[in-house]
Amino acid sequence: MKPVSYLAFSILLAGAVALPLSLTGCGPKKGADKTDKPDGGTEKTTGGTDGKKTAIPAGTASIKGRVVLSGEMPDYKPREAILKHKECAGCVLPQALEKDFGDYSKYMDADQEWIVGSDKGVANVVVRLKIPDGKYFAPADADKTRTANVVLDQPCCAFYPHVLVLYPAYFDGKALVKTGQKLLVKNSSEKFIHNTKIEGNPLKDNQKNYQIQPKGENLVELTPNDADIKVRCDVHPMMSARFFVYDHPYAMATKEDGAFKLENLPVDTPLTVEFWHEAKGMFKTETISLKAGDSKELSITLSK
Repeated sequence: MKPVSYLAFSILLAGAVALPLSLTGCGPKKGADKTDKPDGGTEKTTGGTDGKKTAIPAGTASIKGRVVLSGEMPDYKPREAILKHKECAGCVLPQALEKDFGDYSKYMDADQEWIVGSDKGVANVVVRLKIPDGKYFAPADADKTRTANVVLDQPCCAFYPHVLVLYPAYFDGKALVKTGQKLLVKNSSEKFIHNTKIEGNPLKDNQKNYQIQPKGENLVELTPNDADIKVRCDVHPMMSARFFVYDHPYAMATKEDGAFKLENLPVDTPLTVEFWHEAKGMFKTETISLKAGDSKELSITLSK
């Protein structure tokens, strides 16, 4: 066999080095064309051909209705974790909470997953519009500000409400614009120290942990999130809550009457209404189309 010349060996070596470089060069990376939705949903979207999202303007339509339990009522009784912990006497005080919390006070020491009113209305159901792929909801002028904060209280060993919806900012096509709404975390108990551990997306500054003294409070700013946010108390681990933080006004959580109402909805375009419950996840969707001035009523049933 003839020896390989120095020139030929150099050419072969240069080709071997160039091949892997050509395979790992500046081509598009997997998933590089996707951006997080700022609506609090879990989808990702590419937008239009130029990467921009298309606005769906607000309208003059509305939907309303109730979420009602189908089947037997839950059996409310104090949670075992409350009965066993050393501060039990201060937790099982529903009658002392009635002045501030009304009928809901009788559920405070019970499991918070299923809260159903006397007429079978289901509490803590999130009702929301789903944002179509590549679009965003442009709110009405009246929905661009929120003067009232959303309150989360801890009067005993339970967060109230158990499920919250916040609307701290809206998307204007370019960036998030603050509405002014914040989360006011309170500890209205007489003697318990609580902490509020917010377990959201750290990239959106939604991970926070506050210790709150009796009768204390804290004002918290949150950013629209790409998933629900879990809330816990490290002092009383039986406590939990869920937040949903959106960049549009078309979402709410039901109270124990199960009633819901969404206003200023877009018209002349298909809309998807989603219904979420902690025990069932996304248990119902309704596709609707509304005309200007419409007020559509929906009747939703939910079984355990």
